[in-house]
Amino acid sequence: MRLLLLLFIFLSYSRLAFGVKYQGRFSTGAFLSNETLNTKDGDIYTGQGNDFLIFTGRLYFSAQEMGESNLDTTVDLRDKYNSFEVLDKRSKTLAAKHTFQVRQMFIGNTSSKSDYQFQLGRFQILQGAYSYVDGLNLQKKFDKDVLGIYGGYNPVLLGKNYLDYNDKAMTYGAFYTYTSHTRTWNKHFQNSTAFAQNTYEGQTDRSYLFNSTLYQWQSGAYFWSQFYLDFIPRTYVQNGLIFFQQPITEKLTGKLGLRAYDIVQYRRVQNIREKLQPSPYQEIETEFRYKIRPDMIWDTDLSTGERQLDDYNYHRVRNTLSFPRLFSKEMDGGIFHFWRQSFTNVGHFVGGSIGYYARTMEYDLFATYGEEKQTDNSFLHPLIIEGNMAWHFSRTLFSALSLQAARDEKSDIMSLFFKLTYRFGNTSIAPIRDGAAPRGRL
Repeated sequence: MRLLLLLFIFLSYSRLAFGVKYQGRFSTGAFLSNETLNTKDGDIYTGQGNDFLIFTGRLYFSAQEMGESNLDTTVDLRDKYNSFEVLDKRSKTLAAKHTFQVRQMFIGNTSSKSDYQFQLGRFQILQGAYSYVDGLNLQKKFDKDVLGIYGGYNPVLLGKNYLDYNDKAMTYGAFYTYTSHTRTWNKHFQNSTAFAQNTYEGQTDRSYLFNSTLYQWQSGAYFWSQFYLDFIPRTYVQNGLIFFQQPITEKLTGKLGLRAYDIVQYRRVQNIREKLQPSPYQEIETEFRYKIRPDMIWDTDLSTGERQLDDYNYHRVRNTLSFPRLFSKEMDGGIFHFWRQSFTNVGHFVGGSIGYYARTMEYDLFATYGEEKQTDNSFLHPLIIEGNMAWHFSRTLFSALSLQAARDEKSDIMSLFFKLTYRFGNTSIAPIRDGAAPRGRL
């Protein structure tokens, strides 16, 4: 944390030292969660297995037009302290661990006005499967096309959510991006295709094709697909999604979605109450939205999916009645009901939400209650309540707070999330909520 603070103070005044255009933000936050387990005989058990106490800090800094060559640089540093990260084999408890990572640090020329662009250092290739590279990226820009090649060490650690230098792992690839130029936002086409290969100690560890396609032909009508096609140890889609949306009438819109997850992505989206081991998973979803009137919208969606590990199925039928601008232009609300077979459990759930959204502050409240049948024919009655708050103190200072309580007959979970962001710079910079949640749930 002290290193981040020193860098933050130094970079905040860099225009005095270097006289360049710059922008950035400094964020700090915390996530706390505690689970209390209730045993069958009524005793209460508290342990560290599902507890979290995490403090984080982040510094993002970008400078442009440096020197006669008009170079630019980006620095993205992250610091995390996790109180329950490492297992102590002697005491059989989880001990604290401090993790500092350089998410990005490069120098180059990434200006959209340049026909030739490059990056040198640690960077992310958004067009090339969102890969991170410790190396070099070269790009040639045409009228509507971009061609690029990159290569270097691979800082992504298997099973870890942070980056670190690793001279045994290599990654390299090439990508092509096409973007249409239209005079209206209603029509748009973009396609990115990349081929990449990862090696470890000279042996090919992963070889895959990445593609992302977005086509919008009218307002509210679009097709979007994104997938990773792996070739080792066999040819298969590791992760992928397809969404198609089309207005049927003036008030009715239909949407179809397909998803495929590997174990890593499944773990990221896994329900907090789910106890199953992560598994490759496929799901199909269809949704219909009917706009009854401007301040009343009905949504019906149906989902079905299957885990490959144990062939457990997921089914859900959900109906939602939303009230945009409820009572006033600053208030939203809604109620919902859904039936769900969540692999081994089946149940009905009801809930609602209400929110207040002004220019300088946002407040919303969500509640869900249900009855769920377990595999042993017993019933649980989960109750989840979540409150979110966000404040814009000024054009440069933003804060968010989220509180969540989840309980049933077996456990109680209490969680808190806090974030404070300060942005700085002498150029036009990204919105203050960049990196924060969109309007609604945090």
